[in-house]
Amino acid sequence: MVVSWAPQREILQHGSVGVFVNHGGYHSLQESILGGVPVICRSVWADNHINAKIAEEVWGIGVRVEDRVITKSRMVKCLEIVFEQEKKKKMRQACDELKQVLIKADGPDSGAAKDLKTLSQLISG
Repeated sequence: MVVSWAPQREILQHGSVGVFVNHGGYHSLQESILGGVPVICRSVWADNHINAKIAEEVWGIGVRVEDRVITKSRMVKCLEIVFEQEKKKKMRQACDELKQVLIKADGPDSGAAKDLKTLSQLISG
């Protein structure tokens, strides 16, 4: 079925989802982290490349598709890495740790919330 919209965050939080194949966009990575799901990134353009690199090399929550070209053998290689028991466990732990950072950053007492309040006060003056 093809639909114009799907509740991606809720889908990613479902226990049967094992990996999220995406373009390495910031929002997709954030939703994956909040869902506790490792990623396979096939970066497309702009910030996608650096986001995918960070997801793999810094955060340890996924892998990148070799040369950013999806082929059967490259996807199988990525899936084997993501579903290897120890790596899968480490990636999910990394997602859980980053999830706590995201939740804290998005809370009512976060710097972002305070900055928004300050901006609102400046604008409404």
